[in-house]
Amino acid sequence: MPSRRPHSKSRRGCILCKARKVKCDEVRPTCSRCAIRGDNCHYVDTFSNKHLTPRRTTSPLSYGVLEGTPLATPPPTKPCEPTLRAVSSPKVSSPGDRATGPQLHSTSSPRLQVPSPSTSTSTLLDLELLHLYSTSTSFTFNSQPERQRVWQYAVPQLAFSHSFLLDGLLAISALHLSSISPTRKELLRAYATQRQDTALSLFRVALSHIDSENCHACLAYSGLLGIFRWASSDGSSRLFFADPEQDAQDDAVQWVQLLRGAGEVVKHYYCELLQGPMAPILPDDEAEKAAEANPAESIRFCHLEQLFDNPETPFSDTELDSLKETLHRLQVTYTMMCNTRSHRVDTTSLGLSWAVRIPELYILIVSRREPVALVVLAHFCLLLNRMENAWWVSGLSRRLLQDIHQTLGKEWESQISWPLQDLVLCEFQNDNPGTPSGRSI
Repeated sequence: MPSRRPHSKSRRGCILCKARKVKCDEVRPTCSRCAIRGDNCHYVDTFSNKHLTPRRTTSPLSYGVLEGTPLATPPPTKPCEPTLRAVSSPKVSSPGDRATGPQLHSTSSPRLQVPSPSTSTSTLLDLELLHLYSTSTSFTFNSQPERQRVWQYAVPQLAFSHSFLLDGLLAISALHLSSISPTRKELLRAYATQRQDTALSLFRVALSHIDSENCHACLAYSGLLGIFRWASSDGSSRLFFADPEQDAQDDAVQWVQLLRGAGEVVKHYYCELLQGPMAPILPDDEAEKAAEANPAESIRFCHLEQLFDNPETPFSDTELDSLKETLHRLQVTYTMMCNTRSHRVDTTSLGLSWAVRIPELYILIVSRREPVALVVLAHFCLLLNRMENAWWVSGLSRRLLQDIHQTLGKEWESQISWPLQDLVLCEFQNDNPGTPSGRSI
């Protein structure tokens, strides 16, 4: 039997070489492989919670999505346990699955100590969160392998050059870990909020100085922001309208305005984005045109539109136009979600995009809790029901429908019967995976 060729392993190679599973010559500050590819080279021992500012690349494409790298399904992982708590964490769920950890057991903790951004403890936690993001969290944003690769590889590389994106990435990973590690939930959610607050302030500055270089990072953060807000809502309907017992200017819906910035980024920098690392997640215009040409459930949506024609409806012409545009956008998105024959359909992206693309005036009408606007919002649950497998959406449809039903009362119950029935069928199918997936009732 031929003897195995001797070789030496690289124990301290850079992060990208380790990700590619190739030997790194460990030259600093940039190894030879990264220098040839034009990538940002980083070593684990150089990570800190300070904002990273590596050298900039000369082309949007040089951020790289590790083109040609096959997308392997990572095995379940067990997050490392730094000095935050002396109990082991449950295993991370496999990518694409809803993360459901063990039931929450109350633990007595006299005082919650959130790691300070400058401590070694927070650095260890950040490394844990980066590992979780690359092996699990990044797979839960999309169901398409090409788009998953963007979130897994390209977004972290962008984050090394844009601190607001790095903070946002760590924030969403902390929320994901809190959903599967109940014993650390309180601490992780507090840390996630701390990180997101920092990211938001930096993001606002970046938006005010957006250009062809940072537009890629701004688009990536906009997506993470929407997911973060949904994940941190605990299924609360306050995602869409303020708590009536609080100030009417409640900031619960500010995420919509911030997320709408993503639409403006795409509109003004479409050509740059199309040539950059975020290109695979841009909207599919062909699928949208096909959905507009042959919309689903036309009779039901036409019945809903008739609610706008009531002469007693207290809406101006501009408000009526916004309601009709919102309903039209809902029907098109629903049609695209129902097109199961298309391999390019990604339900999570479509559902999130609806909240971004609807008229801002409609959001204001919903905040007034106008019954007709709430009926349309109830039908948004048709989209949410098809996203229930995502950990950051789980339970949102049921809670939103409950709050809308309670607000509208029996008088409007018949107008929201479709999403109510669809929710029941969806939950039944989730409990019985072998059930046929047809949703028409």
